[in-house]
Amino acid sequence: MAIRGNPANHYVLSGGVDGIVDTSSLHGKPNITLRVGGNEVAEVELLDTEIGLEITGIIDAKPDLFVEYLRLLLPRVNVHDGAVEFAGLAVRIRSATTIGGPDLVQGAVESYQAVPVAGQADAVEF
Repeated sequence: MAIRGNPANHYVLSGGVDGIVDTSSLHGKPNITLRVGGNEVAEVELLDTEIGLEITGIIDAKPDLFVEYLRLLLPRVNVHDGAVEFAGLAVRIRSATTIGGPDLVQGAVESYQAVPVAGQADAVEF
């Protein structure tokens, strides 16, 4: 008979994206701190979907030049006995911007860079 694991709620990330994703906290809301290339990710949002945890945020922005977004995919993890290693995927998305809108951008408006992510997930009590 299989033993049911506890869903992980604490993810520690390393690699192209560093940080901590707590899917819940003492206040019941997610607590997420991420860094990409030395920049702290702002306006972070978390969705628990049928394909895993989807996290989005803004890495950097320069008016009339670009906005760089992060889209992070992490697996849901069941923990039986201690932290579990996992692999995820991040995509850095650079969207070119101009004061006149996207029609004034020459070439591709968006560019994408896949970034491997690894870490450990655990079930902790808050």
